[in-house]
Amino acid sequence: MSLDLRSKPRTLLGRLGFVLGAAALLLILVEVFAGPFAPPPDAAQSLDMIADDLRATAERALSGGQQAEPAAQPWDADRVISTIAGLMAGLAIILGVLGFVRQEAARSALGAIVLGAATVAIYLSA
Repeated sequence: MSLDLRSKPRTLLGRLGFVLGAAALLLILVEVFAGPFAPPPDAAQSLDMIADDLRATAERALSGGQQAEPAAQPWDADRVISTIAGLMAGLAIILGVLGFVRQEAARSALGAIVLGAATVAIYLSA
């Protein structure tokens, strides 16, 4: 019988990744099934804005002017939730891979990777 005096790395990264992956998955599931949380734009207002954009683009094209840059989308509740869930899922995957590199417990590291990948898959399919 031999005594192994090497210190084994704790499963800190794998467990942290697992928690982040689980939170990201829960967050994206709430957004997919309970959302959208941002109020939808008024249909008449949307059509007016589209018509104004088309008119302005046509006028610029006929006069030979420069085309306007596309306007940035506003940050609403749904976009914020999706962004936070995506960041958490990415961190979960990275922490799971780092857990494997540090030779932590494979169960927690693999769980972090799977939960992060599931979150990304659900986000992309929704």
